[in-house]
Amino acid sequence: MQSVCAGPLAWRPETARSALAVVDFARDTDSGLHLPLPFLGGTLRAESWLAAGPPETGEVRGLRYAAADGLCHLRIRVERGPDDAVIGEDVYRRLLAARHDLDCPHLLRVWHYLGRINVGEGDDENYKRFCVGRARALEDHPDALERLPAATLVGAAENVLELHALIGREPPRPIENPRQVSAYDYPRQYGPRQPTFARAAAVGGDGGRPQLLVSGTASIVGHATRHVGDPAAQARESLANIDAVLAAAAPIVGPVDRGDLDCLKVYVRHAEDAPRIMAEVAAGVPAGVPVAYLKADLCRSDLLVEMETQVTRR
Repeated sequence: MQSVCAGPLAWRPETARSALAVVDFARDTDSGLHLPLPFLGGTLRAESWLAAGPPETGEVRGLRYAAADGLCHLRIRVERGPDDAVIGEDVYRRLLAARHDLDCPHLLRVWHYLGRINVGEGDDENYKRFCVGRARALEDHPDALERLPAATLVGAAENVLELHALIGREPPRPIENPRQVSAYDYPRQYGPRQPTFARAAAVGGDGGRPQLLVSGTASIVGHATRHVGDPAAQARESLANIDAVLAAAAPIVGPVDRGDLDCLKVYVRHAEDAPRIMAEVAAGVPAGVPVAYLKADLCRSDLLVEMETQVTRR
């Protein structure tokens, strides 16, 4: 698998024939996928996930898919209902079943975009209800729990759940962050069921180029939010957590640093905070790394920024 992070040109015809997915952040064209998130700026305007040849496309269990070379990209979009636990469980059961239909049994990377993510009090918050549903589905598939994927879950600007996933024939190698409690070990205060994902996943590398997929990463140390109310400090802490994940992955993918990032996606809760966050990213990330800024609510109401990235060894 290869990811190509595109700059001002969002769709490149020479890659279209081998693209499992082309995600157009800036809505520059009618080609590819458009996320349910407002684009706030940046040099990263699209992302392509490429396979070795033209993919087979179709639909299975309500998910659209593109498959080639032992890899598959799937996506589904559903309207939210009265209980996100029910929706989350249903979508995950479809996803987990589709793995076997497509002979790609391993979850590698999952993105979730959930409308009204922070609505609800205590355990009834929509994000926490979604985590309950996801956990219910996964507990019936212990094989998926053995090697958790990298993941991001942020708020959608529309009242939907949209899920994108990369799955494959070869399993990922999950990686955790030594600065953070693993999400699946969070204490009860964060909800009745823990979020179920790895901080990063290393994929490929057997005769190819290893790739590190880093989950959505925020200003959390241990299990507590740091720098409440300070978007600039939260941006710096998020980058420090990415550094820690890169260091933890070095035995698998080799030594890497911020200069090796393919790209960086930055989710910003409040658009008015974007200039301060952009300044921190510009100061902390080499200029050659393409960056996209997207407006999204985040899994905790006190988080103001979240980042995700990937590294492909050349």
